[in-house]
Amino acid sequence: MVTEILTPERVLIDLTVENKQDLLLELCENLKIKNWRKIHKAVIKRERIMSTGIGDGIAIPRCLIDGLDRPLGCLAILKNPIDFESLDRRPVKIALLLAIPKGSSDHARILATFIELLAQESIQKHLIRIKSPQEIIRFLDSREEE
Repeated sequence: MVTEILTPERVLIDLTVENKQDLLLELCENLKIKNWRKIHKAVIKRERIMSTGIGDGIAIPRCLIDGLDRPLGCLAILKNPIDFESLDRRPVKIALLLAIPKGSSDHARILATFIELLAQESIQKHLIRIKSPQEIIRFLDSREEE
């Protein structure tokens, strides 16, 4: 599933942003699709309901969106952690944007897969050390299969 959602162009390493709003904008812009603004608006709306900073330095901003033919993701490894209004109040170092087609039956499975992967401290530490988008995708893909 990782390779279906992430591409090397959508993996940002050592990203420098000042705040949560800047991070969300970077993630959405880097989906590199023409309706990224629609996704950005939906993600902001979702964040107003409740922060998607799930804790342990991880955020998974997400939205369900009309007009997508498949799920898309953009992963950012931040150079410096930022406040994301996370549930545990810890700053975020790794963020994964998920844009999922509205009505998709895979929404819960996709979210659960990435939460399970990114919540593991050993995976987080490894991701922070990797300096190649292709290698990050290969690593996550191999861990998903375990």
